[in-house]
Amino acid sequence: MPVQITERDDKAIECVLEDGTKRTYYPGWRVIVDVHDVQEVVELEHDPELGPTVKRFLAGTAVLQDRDVSIIGEPEKKTKTLRLAVFDREVPVTKDGEAFWLHSPLGFANLGFNRADWESGTDDQWYVSLYLPKAAFDPLRGLVAEGKAASMRLSLHLAIYTMNHPMAPTGRRENLFLRPAAPDDSLDWPKPANGHIINVAITKTKVDLASANPAAREESEPPEIQASASPSTDAVASSIAALANSMEKLLTTMRWGIGIIAMVLLLFVGK
Repeated sequence: MPVQITERDDKAIECVLEDGTKRTYYPGWRVIVDVHDVQEVVELEHDPELGPTVKRFLAGTAVLQDRDVSIIGEPEKKTKTLRLAVFDREVPVTKDGEAFWLHSPLGFANLGFNRADWESGTDDQWYVSLYLPKAAFDPLRGLVAEGKAASMRLSLHLAIYTMNHPMAPTGRRENLFLRPAAPDDSLDWPKPANGHIINVAITKTKVDLASANPAAREESEPPEIQASASPSTDAVASSIAALANSMEKLLTTMRWGIGIIAMVLLLFVGK
């Protein structure tokens, strides 16, 4: 039995699952993902009008922050890891991903799920796709191609669902859900969450500042003056020998002086 869905006026949906459980899912919008292992992909494909063309896009691994995403009625499909693809293509932001007046969309975004296909040999696949205008795509592709984009953080505005009421305190473990396929959908694919990009933060590759800046290395080494300030062992020994020689001469002089004084005293006593 497919999941039975009832629409509510507040855009929430009430679902009756296969086991008879009733649950309410509320629209949730803000999704943040961390992206790693970003690389440029180049594909050669045939266009019916243009002939052979080169297609470039970016690919990587996206990870949801402190939450999972699954399909309503299919909790076993949950994941927090998605396949990322970034394309050089402008797609109008549809009504599903209508932007708040506070935000100016950077591009179209969607999060979805493709079921495994035995004939094509593909497994279940979660994905998040971004469609950027050329003015934004080209600088990003340049950073990735030069190896200067170590990772990215994406802030997305998506028409996705959560079990947290909008008035309830926001929790970090606020799991996300895709709406299941309509009963007449022969492919049985869940409805993707469409929306737009709010922000893309890029972390460049790390640079060892100490090795890159010669001045930093010079400051870290002790000055040569300090290194040569301490006297050598030979110099110390010479100083001690000179001091001992002076002491010996002084003692000899004192012995002669004491002898002369003693003789003078004897002469006075004899008189």
